[in-house]
Amino acid sequence: MSGVTIKNPGSGRQAFVSSGGQLLVQAENLSLQHYISRYNGQAHQTIFQDTGLTNKTNVVGHIKNNSSFLSLVVTYIRLHIPVVAGVTALVGNVANYWSLNFGKTYSSGGTTASAVNMNRSSGNAADITAYQGDPVLAGTAKEFDRLYVSDNGQESYNKEGSLILGPNDTLDLSFTTDNTSGTAYARLTYMMMDLSDIQ
Repeated sequence: MSGVTIKNPGSGRQAFVSSGGQLLVQAENLSLQHYISRYNGQAHQTIFQDTGLTNKTNVVGHIKNNSSFLSLVVTYIRLHIPVVAGVTALVGNVANYWSLNFGKTYSSGGTTASAVNMNRSSGNAADITAYQGDPVLAGTAKEFDRLYVSDNGQESYNKEGSLILGPNDTLDLSFTTDNTSGTAYARLTYMMMDLSDIQ
Protein backbone atom coordinates (compact mmCIF):
# COMPACT_ATOMS: atom_id res chain seq x y z
CA MET A 1 0.00 0.00 0.00
CA SER A 2 1.52 3.29 -1.09
CA GLY A 3 1.17 6.47 0.87
CA VAL A 4 3.01 8.71 3.30
CA THR A 5 3.83 8.55 6.97
CA ILE A 6 3.37 11.52 9.29
CA LYS A 7 5.71 11.48 12.25
CA ASN A 8 5.60 13.39 15.53
CA PRO A 9 9.22 14.50 16.05
CA GLY A 10 8.72 14.83 19.79
CA SER A 11 7.39 11.35 20.54
CA GLY A 12 8.38 9.46 17.43
CA ARG A 13 4.82 8.24 16.94
CA GLN A 14 3.65 7.82 13.37
CA ALA A 15 0.41 7.94 11.41
CA PHE A 16 0.05 6.50 7.92
CA VAL A 17 -1.88 8.33 5.19
CA SER A 18 -2.80 6.23 2.15
CA SER A 19 -2.60 7.45 -1.42
CA GLY A 20 -6.39 7.82 -1.28
CA GLY A 21 -6.14 10.27 1.63
CA GLN A 22 -7.26 7.80 4.28
CA LEU A 23 -5.67 8.01 7.70
CA LEU A 24 -4.87 4.71 9.39
CA VAL A 25 -6.02 5.04 12.99
CA GLN A 26 -6.30 2.89 16.10
CA ALA A 27 -9.48 3.25 18.14
CA GLU A 28 -9.88 2.69 21.88
CA ASN A 29 -13.35 1.50 22.85
CA LEU A 30 -14.30 2.44 26.43
CA SER A 31 -17.62 2.34 28.23
CA LEU A 32 -19.07 5.79 28.89
CA GLN A 33 -18.79 5.31 32.67
CA HIS A 34 -15.12 4.35 32.42
CA TYR A 35 -14.38 7.29 30.13
CA ILE A 36 -16.10 9.85 32.37
CA SER A 37 -14.46 8.41 35.49
CA ARG A 38 -11.00 8.16 33.95
CA TYR A 39 -10.79 11.44 32.04
CA ASN A 40 -13.27 13.71 33.83
CA GLY A 41 -13.30 12.24 37.34
CA GLN A 42 -17.07 12.65 37.51
CA ALA A 43 -18.48 9.16 38.15
CA HIS A 44 -20.15 8.91 41.56
CA GLN A 45 -22.27 6.66 43.76
CA THR A 46 -24.61 7.43 46.63
CA ILE A 47 -25.94 4.78 49.02
CA PHE A 48 -29.30 5.26 50.75
CA GLN A 49 -30.80 3.23 53.58
CA ASP A 50 -33.92 3.19 55.70
CA THR A 51 -33.79 0.83 58.68
CA GLY A 52 -37.24 1.80 59.95
CA LEU A 53 -39.72 0.74 57.31
CA THR A 54 -43.37 1.04 58.33
CA ASN A 55 -46.73 0.33 56.72
CA LYS A 56 -46.73 3.20 54.20
CA THR A 57 -44.68 4.72 51.38
CA ASN A 58 -41.16 5.09 52.79
CA VAL A 59 -38.75 7.50 51.09
CA VAL A 60 -35.51 5.51 51.11
CA GLY A 61 -33.51 8.10 49.17
CA HIS A 62 -33.86 11.56 47.66
CA ILE A 63 -31.31 13.41 45.53
CA LYS A 64 -31.17 16.88 43.99
CA ASN A 65 -28.77 18.13 41.31
CA ASN A 66 -27.43 21.45 42.60
CA SER A 67 -25.12 22.16 39.67
CA SER A 68 -26.05 25.08 37.43
CA PHE A 69 -24.27 23.65 34.37
CA LEU A 70 -23.77 19.89 34.85
CA SER A 71 -26.46 17.26 34.43
CA LEU A 72 -26.72 14.28 36.76
CA VAL A 73 -26.83 11.26 34.45
CA VAL A 74 -28.01 8.05 36.16
CA THR A 75 -26.62 4.82 34.77
CA TYR A 76 -27.59 2.19 37.33
CA ILE A 77 -29.77 1.74 40.41
CA ARG A 78 -29.70 -1.21 42.80
CA LEU A 79 -32.66 -1.70 45.16
CA HIS A 80 -32.68 -4.20 48.01
CA ILE A 81 -35.06 -5.25 50.79
CA PRO A 82 -33.05 -7.65 52.97
CA VAL A 83 -35.70 -8.09 55.65
CA VAL A 84 -39.30 -7.13 56.48
CA ALA A 85 -41.74 -8.34 59.12
CA GLY A 86 -45.27 -7.76 60.28
CA VAL A 87 -47.76 -8.80 57.63
CA THR A 88 -47.01 -10.67 54.41
CA ALA A 89 -44.12 -11.94 52.33
CA LEU A 90 -42.62 -9.61 49.75
CA VAL A 91 -42.88 -11.89 46.74
CA GLY A 92 -46.27 -12.15 45.08
CA ASN A 93 -47.72 -9.33 47.15
CA VAL A 94 -48.66 -6.28 45.08
CA ALA A 95 -48.69 -4.13 48.23
CA ASN A 96 -44.86 -4.20 48.25
CA TYR A 97 -43.16 -2.21 45.49
CA TRP A 98 -40.47 0.36 44.69
CA SER A 99 -41.52 3.58 42.98
CA LEU A 100 -39.08 5.89 41.17
CA ASN A 101 -40.24 9.48 41.03
CA PHE A 102 -39.33 12.93 39.76
CA GLY A 103 -40.37 16.31 41.08
CA LYS A 104 -40.61 16.30 44.86
CA THR A 105 -38.47 18.62 46.99
CA TYR A 106 -36.89 18.10 50.40
CA SER A 107 -38.85 19.52 53.32
CA SER A 108 -37.48 18.04 56.56
CA GLY A 109 -36.24 14.95 58.37
CA GLY A 110 -34.10 12.04 57.35
CA THR A 111 -30.29 12.15 57.37
CA THR A 112 -27.87 13.31 54.72
CA ALA A 113 -26.33 10.87 52.25
CA SER A 114 -23.04 11.60 50.53
CA ALA A 115 -21.61 11.08 47.06
CA VAL A 116 -18.49 8.94 46.65
CA ASN A 117 -16.28 9.61 43.63
CA MET A 118 -15.33 6.32 41.97
CA ASN A 119 -12.05 7.78 40.68
CA ARG A 120 -10.24 8.20 43.98
CA SER A 121 -7.48 10.39 42.50
CA SER A 122 -9.77 12.96 40.85
CA GLY A 123 -10.66 15.10 43.88
CA ASN A 124 -13.99 16.12 42.30
CA ALA A 125 -17.11 16.33 44.46
CA ALA A 126 -20.59 15.87 43.04
CA ASP A 127 -22.68 19.02 43.42
CA ILE A 128 -25.71 17.28 44.91
CA THR A 129 -27.86 17.23 48.03
CA ALA A 130 -29.11 13.83 49.16
CA TYR A 131 -31.17 12.47 52.05
CA GLN A 132 -31.99 8.98 53.31
CA GLY A 133 -34.06 7.41 56.06
CA ASP A 134 -37.56 8.59 55.08
CA PRO A 135 -37.25 12.37 54.80
CA VAL A 136 -40.42 14.42 54.36
CA LEU A 137 -40.83 15.59 50.76
CA ALA A 138 -43.08 18.34 49.40
CA GLY A 139 -44.84 18.64 46.07
CA THR A 140 -46.33 16.15 43.65
CA ALA A 141 -44.36 13.13 42.54
CA LYS A 142 -44.15 12.14 38.88
CA GLU A 143 -43.78 8.36 39.03
CA PHE A 144 -41.89 7.01 36.02
CA ASP A 145 -41.41 3.40 37.07
CA ARG A 146 -42.60 0.81 39.58
CA LEU A 147 -40.82 -2.42 40.49
CA TYR A 148 -42.40 -5.27 42.43
CA VAL A 149 -40.05 -7.25 44.63
CA SER A 150 -38.60 -10.43 43.13
CA ASP A 151 -37.54 -13.67 44.80
CA ASN A 152 -34.34 -12.40 46.40
CA GLY A 153 -35.63 -8.94 47.28
CA GLN A 154 -32.98 -7.26 45.13
CA GLU A 155 -33.71 -5.37 41.91
CA SER A 156 -31.30 -4.02 39.31
CA TYR A 157 -32.37 -1.02 37.26
CA ASN A 158 -30.01 -0.29 34.37
CA LYS A 159 -30.76 2.95 32.52
CA GLU A 160 -27.39 3.30 30.74
CA GLY A 161 -27.47 7.08 31.05
CA SER A 162 -31.01 7.73 29.80
CA LEU A 163 -32.21 9.00 33.21
CA ILE A 164 -31.03 12.63 33.42
CA LEU A 165 -31.52 15.26 36.12
CA GLY A 166 -30.84 18.79 34.93
CA PRO A 167 -30.05 21.71 37.27
CA ASN A 168 -32.37 21.65 40.33
CA ASP A 169 -34.10 18.44 39.22
CA THR A 170 -34.84 15.79 41.86
CA LEU A 171 -35.30 12.04 42.10
CA ASP A 172 -36.66 9.93 44.93
CA LEU A 173 -36.51 6.17 45.47
CA SER A 174 -39.46 5.08 47.60
CA PHE A 175 -40.66 1.72 48.91
CA THR A 176 -44.33 1.09 49.66
CA THR A 177 -45.14 -1.86 51.93
CA ASP A 178 -47.89 -3.34 54.08
CA ASN A 179 -45.29 -4.66 56.52
CA THR A 180 -44.69 -2.93 59.85
CA SER A 181 -40.89 -3.13 60.07
CA GLY A 182 -37.88 -3.77 57.89
CA THR A 183 -34.84 -2.36 56.11
CA ALA A 184 -34.39 -0.98 52.61
CA TYR A 185 -31.21 -0.13 50.71
CA ALA A 186 -30.66 1.66 47.42
CA ARG A 187 -27.51 2.48 45.48
CA LEU A 188 -27.51 5.18 42.83
CA THR A 189 -24.68 5.25 40.25
CA TYR A 190 -24.37 8.43 38.18
CA MET A 191 -22.10 10.81 36.28
CA MET A 192 -21.96 14.60 36.38
CA MET A 193 -21.76 15.71 32.73
CA ASP A 194 -21.95 18.85 30.62
CA LEU A 195 -24.63 18.04 28.05
CA SER A 196 -24.84 21.54 26.55
CA ASP A 197 -22.81 20.57 23.48
CA ILE A 198 -24.90 17.50 22.63
CA GLN A 199 -27.49 18.04 19.89
